[in-house]
Amino acid sequence: MKKIILGFYLFLSISVYYSQDYVGYNKKIIEAQNLILDNKIDSSLFLYQEAFKIVSKPFPKDLLNAGLVAWYLDSIVIMEKFIVQYVEVGGYYKFIKRKLKRKYRNYKFWKKVKDISNNYVVEMKQDSIFIIINEMLQLDQAARKFFFNKKNKILKVDSLNSIKLHSMLSEKFYPGFLTIGVYKSVIITNWLLLHFPIRNYETIIVNAMKKGEITPYMAGFIYTRQYKFHNKNACPTTLPKLINSSLRIYKGERYKILLKKGYDFNYHL
Repeated sequence: MKKIILGFYLFLSISVYYSQDYVGYNKKIIEAQNLILDNKIDSSLFLYQEAFKIVSKPFPKDLLNAGLVAWYLDSIVIMEKFIVQYVEVGGYYKFIKRKLKRKYRNYKFWKKVKDISNNYVVEMKQDSIFIIINEMLQLDQAARKFFFNKKNKILKVDSLNSIKLHSMLSEKFYPGFLTIGVYKSVIITNWLLLHFPIRNYETIIVNAMKKGEITPYMAGFIYTRQYKFHNKNACPTTLPKLINSSLRIYKGERYKILLKKGYDFNYHL
């Protein structure tokens, strides 16, 4: 039954993949961030809105940042729209609450946001792929709590989980943001991928980024971790070209000021 469900998700995922351009989307997000650093806030908000038209599910971190930009410009209707979208795609309510609730006091609005977020978490916990992955996570954590024969227990669980992960992942299928969504602002499969190395990980990660399952920052993070695992902790000198072209490493005084105000350039999701 689980294989049938997984196959159904695979069909749905492939259909979604080829109708969206996450590479183009990521490049527009970089342009929007560049405009903020240049203090061209109005132009940045416009570019965020253009980027969100390219894909049906923008990344939560981009919706959050766009919401902060709209709030700064006193565009409250647009800000509310982005915040609602943020929790609809799995953004963490407590996180956005810390960012904006004191700046924008509207009880009815925040109650609505909280209710949407709670419903998302309930639905996520019932998702079949999420359940399978969460079971793997729980087994891994339980093995690490053993006092006697701990090493062998961990090796056994890692081996079993690795087999499950191998059967799930492929160049065309990566159950990430679009497939199982976001839970507590972490894509669980990313955590598993870091623990259970697989072959051809570079192709899988790059394709996952192209299709919108992971952000470029998470793709770069996973690639680096996997590279170090396969090369005795040596760091890669370069990232794959497509990942690197979708990243921007920010420096300078304005960057630090924006971080203090809540804007997050490199937040994984």
